[in-house]
Amino acid sequence: MQKNLKLKSRYITLNGKPRIYNSNIPVVGLTGGIASGKSTVSNILRDNGLTVICGDTLTKEIYKEKESIDFIKDNFPTCITADSEIDFSSLRKEFFNNPKSKQLIENYIWSKHPIFFHKFINKAKAENQNFIIYDYPIIFEQTLHHLFDIIFVVYTDKETQKKRLKLRDKNNMSDLLIEKILSTQMPMEQMIKLVDSKQVINNCNNCDNQESLQLEVKRILQEFFA
Repeated sequence: MQKNLKLKSRYITLNGKPRIYNSNIPVVGLTGGIASGKSTVSNILRDNGLTVICGDTLTKEIYKEKESIDFIKDNFPTCITADSEIDFSSLRKEFFNNPKSKQLIENYIWSKHPIFFHKFINKAKAENQNFIIYDYPIIFEQTLHHLFDIIFVVYTDKETQKKRLKLRDKNNMSDLLIEKILSTQMPMEQMIKLVDSKQVINNCNNCDNQESLQLEVKRILQEFFA
């Protein structure tokens, strides 16, 4: 584990400008399509002593709140189990099959993200880290890229995304649902054109192993941090 890594000053680009959720320290974006390997990259970065805020983790924490369970119960009662818990399998189908439901859920969850995000800012400061890494899958889709000092894209090809989604869901996810999920996100080939090639973390099919990914992250750490 490397201690007290700092983001190199030339990559701190937003001093005096707004940052995501009004963060008062630099924010490094980590993004990529579903099943691209963002979570694995986040874990490797944590193993190297960096504080990473995961947008998916924030969302899971938000869903645990009674207020959120009540929100789902009021708006999507069929997505609540007999034990008054959220049935995430049903909610996912509702989310991706109904655009109005998708918008309603997104607006609710996004409104809560800043509150949970700032809980992690103090952790980064306590660890003497001069930046925070925010693992968030739809930075470009939400046109938030201008609120990050620098952004890294975890890349994989579409066919590999499909295979990983099948494995992740133990083949219970239909091909139609997978296509709907992928259609809501920016294509990976388009996403990698929005950053410098040095900011792309390659996790494609021909290097889909932990050792190769470790080397990719090591390259990033050496180039952008000190």
